[in-house]
Amino acid sequence: MEQLTQEIDTESQYLSQSKKAQELFKKKNKDYSTSWVHLRQTTHTDQIFIKVLRLRRIKEKKQQLIGDKIQDEYVAIYNYSIMAILRIRMKEL
Repeated sequence: MEQLTQEIDTESQYLSQSKKAQELFKKKNKDYSTSWVHLRQTTHTDQIFIKVLRLRRIKEKKQQLIGDKIQDEYVAIYNYSIMAILRIRMKEL
């Protein structure tokens, strides 16, 4: 395992993907403003669940009907997760 992590700089790859997710979040935030703040906590959970089910269907059926990239679905899950965490923190304030 150590050899694998030496060959692949996972930390920089993680940061790169996080940056891409953040850029998408900023873009969507320009389009939709902070409307996600007004969504119920369960809405974020539902969106994550929908994305996970879609990924599972693609994996099981080995076919993709919608043109979205699989990687984009994971980015969406990442961003919905961040939104859910932020909503939890807002309730704590």
